[in-house]
Amino acid sequence: MLPMFEATLRDRPGEVGYHAWFWVTRADPVLVGSGGFKGPPDHSGMIEIGYGTLARYRRRGFAAEAVSALTAFALELPEVKTVEAECRPDNLGSLGVLRRSGFVEVGPGSEAGTRRFRRAT
Repeated sequence: MLPMFEATLRDRPGEVGYHAWFWVTRADPVLVGSGGFKGPPDHSGMIEIGYGTLARYRRRGFAAEAVSALTAFALELPEVKTVEAECRPDNLGSLGVLRRSGFVEVGPGSEAGTRRFRRAT
């Protein structure tokens, strides 16, 4: 993945911060998950976030902490008005992450069976 990210940032240096972030524990440099945005915000100021935690580190608060931090980072950018995410209704862990991070459900997602969530400034 790192060569892909490097090429993206070399070709589009203005997109630094809009792609992948890797999450490591504070105590030890252990990778626990990753997340980020699907690119810069669209013309309306919406940016979409995605994330995942390695199975053995789930249910420890890492995703909620990271999603909250990434969302706060994005909403500080003048060009970002909303942060959105999509989730399946049966993904209880991810639903909990979104709710703890201040997202509210706003309707159907872009893929069948998904729901869309939003957090605004």
